[in-house]
Amino acid sequence: MVGLFENFINLIFPVHCRLCREKSEDNICTKCRNSFKFVEPPICSICGIPVENNKTGLCVNCNNEKPPFRMCRSVYLYDGNLRKSIKLLKYQGKYEIASVLFKLGCDYFMENEFLFPADCIVPVPSNRIRLKERSINHSLVFGRMLSESTGIPLSHCLERTRDTDPQYMLDVQARKENVRGAFKTTQDNDIKNRNVLLADDIITTGATAEECSKALLEGGAASVYVFTLARSIGGKINETGS
Repeated sequence: MVGLFENFINLIFPVHCRLCREKSEDNICTKCRNSFKFVEPPICSICGIPVENNKTGLCVNCNNEKPPFRMCRSVYLYDGNLRKSIKLLKYQGKYEIASVLFKLGCDYFMENEFLFPADCIVPVPSNRIRLKERSINHSLVFGRMLSESTGIPLSHCLERTRDTDPQYMLDVQARKENVRGAFKTTQDNDIKNRNVLLADDIITTGATAEECSKALLEGGAASVYVFTLARSIGGKINETGS
């Protein structure tokens, strides 16, 4: 009966793609989803950022100083329709597209044999001010969906020690200072000697991922891996991202 009712509602109020506005079976149509650009090799073997003429296997930053996390991988480039989708979700409250976007990330993670040897999944904790504004923590939604898809348990051991300014307003150095020491693990954390997968929606400079990784390692984690839906590169650091 529920299926019949939903079909009836869709006949009266057909779903439209939130990007192109064409009629669709989902909130983001197949054509728009297919326009999302995957992060493809060559990439830095540690942070996963696309690189050119890569002889060492590392980007300049990772070659100069390795980050605290062991490896980071992202599904899509923060560009085109994917960028538009994330903006609709984060800044215009189009929460209905979250399940579509994050399912794509979960499918990618599953299709690539889990990518990392993770024992638990930890979402990046939301800033309380931003959580009040947006009503949901996108990283938590992503983390929960990853946990449900993979069977890897979700841990809520990471928390913020203070609220921080929005990262998209800051340059690279200011982002690092903004989140320095802004995270810690709970006293009763469940990550001792475990491989942790840090989940977030987007990575830009990596400042947030690095600070979260430091806190997780200090909390007893054996290693930290990072997985995000999107990777922002080039001149887009002032728009959004960690």
